Amino acid sequence: GLRLQALQSLASAQPGLTGSQVAAKMGAWLYSVKPRLTELQRMGLVADSERREKNERGRHEVVWQITERGKQWLKSLSG
Repeated sequence: GLRLQALQSLASAQPGLTGSQVAAKMGAWLYSVKPRLTELQRMGLVADSERREKNERGRHEVVWQITERGKQWLKSLSG
């Protein structure tokens, strides 16, 4: 579902994306994507890059990046 799409979006975007950027790339509602990023973080598949970028509302957002564990998990799904 959305978690997989969010993870795939981050895998194809280095050095990372904000929640807003992930949502835009997925064509999904931001407030359905942000909780999925938190879940992925708890699973160890994505991490806070410790960078922040301003969004269209002028607020700073976390820039998320896929972890090595996340890359391996995606690779395991593809066979």
